Amino acid sequence: MLRDLVRRYPDLVDAKLITGAFSVIADSLDLKTKWLAWLLGYRGNLEEGRQDMELVSEKGFLENDDARTLLANRLHPAGKLRTGNGKTLRIARSLPENYLVHLDMAAVEMLSNHPAQALNTYRQILAKDYPKLGRAAVLSRLGVASRMAGDFAESERRLREASETSTVSAVSLAIARLELGKTLDLEGQRGAAVEQYRRVLQNQDFLGLHQDASHWMRKPFDRAAMRQDNAAGGVVTLGLTPATP
Repeated sequence: MLRDLVRRYPDLVDAKLITGAFSVIADSLDLKTKWLAWLLGYRGNLEEGRQDMELVSEKGFLENDDARTLLANRLHPAGKLRTGNGKTLRIARSLPENYLVHLDMAAVEMLSNHPAQALNTYRQILAKDYPKLGRAAVLSRLGVASRMAGDFAESERRLREASETSTVSAVSLAIARLELGKTLDLEGQRGAAVEQYRRVLQNQDFLGLHQDASHWMRKPFDRAAMRQDNAAGGVVTLGLTPATP
């Protein structure tokens, strides 16, 4: 239906956000799924999809920021982190009160192996009085980034601060406790780490937190595990995180 709309009204570029995203997704499927899609008549084209989304990001009326977000997401796995972050930066400038965009900028900085920049971005978020700021989530991300940068003491301090925040949600609390357990393991505080994992298991599961907590209860989180951990710093709001090995 959208493709028919685009054919009838070529100037309605916003519709190309979905057609472009569809082309990218269809072209990115694994071979078995792509074979089935071909039989059903669905064929994707990575470059055409990217061009559609680029057009929307530049000339769209309603969907331009969404297109930039999807492009940033698409560019990161392709190794074009600097270009992807540039897309996210444009969103941040157009939505200065949306701290979630700035969170993802910090995540991209971590993925780009610039932990100092990421730490600075997280601190800037905490220093600014954003409306409805999820402070515990930002503190948790700062704690993870500090751990990735090798500052375990700062990581523990920030993650404890996150878990003790008065407005912390159940999900943010579970994430903070899981990440605190990892940091405590790295500091050689095995008993305290297991206690944090146990607390995670006592609450509702979210995005596999119980599975992670159970795993690290059986086996201490170590530096080898840290090298394979999510460099973006936990749950990323705009889908910029690569799959964790």
